[in-house]
Amino acid sequence: MLNFLHPRKQSMPSQEELTPETCKHSWELVAKTFAEPVRPINPAGDPKLVFGVTTLVWNCSICGALQQAELLGSDENRWAQIVENVNKHGMQYIKEGDKTYGVAQWMPETSSSPIDISKLPRR
Repeated sequence: MLNFLHPRKQSMPSQEELTPETCKHSWELVAKTFAEPVRPINPAGDPKLVFGVTTLVWNCSICGALQQAELLGSDENRWAQIVENVNKHGMQYIKEGDKTYGVAQWMPETSSSPIDISKLPRR
């Protein structure tokens, strides 16, 4: 009878025979870190210094092998964190160079008289 008609029995190698080269890895994320970009930003510099670096480390749950990868920038949404801070603490100020930006919750106008923005205090 032809061998290809019978499925092969696949057995897991014993723990002594198991090496990172013979393992069918089952990766689990065990560590994630983010190194912030350097301020002030030099656009001509190293992209890692401009955008920051996220480092991810995975561990194989079968053989224990480790694997590391670096991503340019962050894999997290910073906007969600800013909005959460606005909801908890009120207006948030972001300083970029010599300019300051404010992020606050929009409150629809409740009075009929217009507000003159030019008369508001500046920071």
